Amino acid sequence: MIIKAAGLFSDQAKMISERLNLDCKIDNSKAKRMLNIEFRDPKKSVVEMAYSLIEHGILPKTSGYKGRNKNL
Repeated sequence: MIIKAAGLFSDQAKMISERLNLDCKIDNSKAKRMLNIEFRDPKKSVVEMAYSLIEHGILPKTSGYKGRNKNL
């Protein structure tokens, strides 16, 4: 599952995922309907998680780090 998710952002991980023949289909329509909630966009969530990891010192800040984009 982690390799499949990483494949959204990394060509190398995508290639590995395809070779492993991982196919994961997720449907949140029941949760949306029963709980009346809207989920965040997965790609935006991963980006926000990365910013959080950097800001909390879990991942190092590189020289190219520009900070969180407030428009996300």
